[in-house]
Amino acid sequence: MNFAQRFLVISLMMVLVTCSMWEDEPDTPLTFESGQQFGLCVSRCKFVATITQTNSSLNGYESVSSSEPYFTDTSPTEQSAWDTLVDRLDWSELDTMQAVYGCPDCADGGAEWIKVTQNGRNKRITFEYGDTLAAIAPLQLALRNLRESMLGTAELGE
Repeated sequence: MNFAQRFLVISLMMVLVTCSMWEDEPDTPLTFESGQQFGLCVSRCKFVATITQTNSSLNGYESVSSSEPYFTDTSPTEQSAWDTLVDRLDWSELDTMQAVYGCPDCADGGAEWIKVTQNGRNKRITFEYGDTLAAIAPLQLALRNLRESMLGTAELGE
């Protein structure tokens, strides 16, 4: 092997080693979040449901500004619930949505939000409590129903 051939082989090996160092980060799992809050309440003002393919958790917060939940309830995610959320997820529709609709939590009317995260991509949409946004209604209603069901069965630390 002459010098030029050795140089080419060594250069290719260095490129291969360098490329393997820059692999993409592992995929982050698809995560749905659904929350509700009332800013002027005295206690138990905010609830956040986080749903992954394996687990669903509900956190309750004493106030909107609380960073630590006063309770957490976690259970396995039912496959049928997960399938419904995945079937109703439309990133192209979510991407066209504004971040805020209406006047969430104005005059203590409450606010709701949904947030979807996957592979470093996330979208959060906040809206007035109880409102339904036509463009994402199927996903929004499925998340709301799941959150309310979790809230109804949770032991709230009473």
